[in-house]
Amino acid sequence: MTPQKLLQIPTKQEKKCLVLLRKFISESPSLRQLQTGISWEFSDDFLLRYIRSRGYNINSAFERLHVHMTTRIILYPELFSRLYPSAVYHMLKSRCARVLKFRDFKNRRILLFRISEWNPEIVTVDDLLIGLMLIGWEILGDMETQINGVVVLVDGCGFGFKHAKFVSPTVVKKWVEVVLKSTPFKCKKVHIINAPTIFNMTLSIVKMMLPTKLGRRIHFHGHTPSTTLHKYLPPQILPEFLGGELSEQVAMDNILHDELFTKAKNDYYKMFLK
Repeated sequence: MTPQKLLQIPTKQEKKCLVLLRKFISESPSLRQLQTGISWEFSDDFLLRYIRSRGYNINSAFERLHVHMTTRIILYPELFSRLYPSAVYHMLKSRCARVLKFRDFKNRRILLFRISEWNPEIVTVDDLLIGLMLIGWEILGDMETQINGVVVLVDGCGFGFKHAKFVSPTVVKKWVEVVLKSTPFKCKKVHIINAPTIFNMTLSIVKMMLPTKLGRRIHFHGHTPSTTLHKYLPPQILPEFLGGELSEQVAMDNILHDELFTKAKNDYYKMFLK
């Protein structure tokens, strides 16, 4: 079920796109102002994530990059100042967010969020967001995911008032601005299973603040998800607790997850805070 990994070497088209995007950046006074005081430069890898995820539309890639820098420097600097693994080790260890090892029918990575593993009294909403951003950035490290996008699978089992009270309009606005409007993260589908009534009530409020396109990509599968979920995600790639055929150990991308606890990875993300 694992496709061959595509080469990361930029194609001729991508090299041209990089030249053009860098030209846009150099000619943008506002973006240059946002970069003031930042010691790191935009690497090819960083820019290619925006180029590929925006379908090689340079105007769209530049706009998304500009929003990213505005969000990072002006809107939520306190959030991005902690965007490195050791700041949220407690979130990563909770295993509320994991990546499946195998891809779906359309060659997309699958991010699993298990609400039953999230204790908001220990892992704050901001901790959760930072952890998810780090995991998202890791799975965007290959060309296939940058182009094909990501599928999000939400297991709503255990969702209660202790979770719902933290899902305020302010929090939703932050998540939309940080994740959906400023990153190269391309969410193609959201599958929700085992959602209790209070979860559905909360989501109905959240959906009013989501982009219309994403709202149409949300699919509910009830409490017996195998009857419909497997049309999108085959049981051969899912863990047993989701009606799949694999043990949890085999189904999860443990290498990706464990690498976030290494010093090298922590140093890598801290580099972008200088």
